[in-house]
Amino acid sequence: MKTYLKQTAVVLGLLTIGAIKPSYAQPPLFNFKLIVENVSNPQIFMGSGSDKKSFPPNGENTFRINGRQSDYSFTVQYQYKGKNKDAVCEISGIPTQIIATIDPNKEGRSACKTQETGRG
Repeated sequence: MKTYLKQTAVVLGLLTIGAIKPSYAQPPLFNFKLIVENVSNPQIFMGSGSDKKSFPPNGENTFRINGRQSDYSFTVQYQYKGKNKDAVCEISGIPTQIIATIDPNKEGRSACKTQETGRG
């Protein structure tokens, strides 16, 4: 019994100081294909702050995204008439493919319309 209590105390201590991460610390991942329309050479970002991750294209305006289920949007950065712009595209659920149509005359959430197909 004493050995069990000592082991439990050590594990709890390691969890407290962050040496061991519990299995639920990393959110589940999902993959989807992203196609961006109406802009050239877009850059895709998911997450925010130190968790912000960029995704390289795997074709012309086509991306393979490995996102977290907790990500409900992604940002498309692009240039239009010499200006850098951002479009924020929302995700509902876990799609297998998203077509993001960007209106380069707008910015933010109003600049992106998404069409989602398939469910993971």
